[in-house]
Amino acid sequence: MQQAIKDNPDLQIDGDGLPQFKTDARRELERAQRESLSRLFLAHWKRHELPELTMEYQFHPVRKWRFDFCLIDKRVAIEIHGGTRKQGRHNRAEGFARDREKMNAAQLLGWRVFEFSDVTLRDREAMDRQLQQISEIING
Repeated sequence: MQQAIKDNPDLQIDGDGLPQFKTDARRELERAQRESLSRLFLAHWKRHELPELTMEYQFHPVRKWRFDFCLIDKRVAIEIHGGTRKQGRHNRAEGFARDREKMNAAQLLGWRVFEFSDVTLRDREAMDRQLQQISEIING
């Protein structure tokens, strides 16, 4: 049963550990939440007057891995992680392991990857500190 759940992108595990099918409404809600977090990140980025970002950049020569945002010429990437308060893909063991594989591959290719959670994105002071540090890196 567990393998069937892993192989089916329309199945997810709920908070009680039970499988549930993703409905069209659930997929639309998740898409809207991802877009909302991206807009929130971009608002912070623009407030710091940082350079324009490339979105959904496929960075790996073989795998189809993409960064949420990046500065290609600086090899700086941004990843946004939502759903940290629920049993989302990034929080389950297999999804977490796949994310580490992706991040390690990016580092081996010379990328600096900065990851932001939905919790951090809602904390203006934390974002100010982190974006100030990123600004120092990209402005040299």
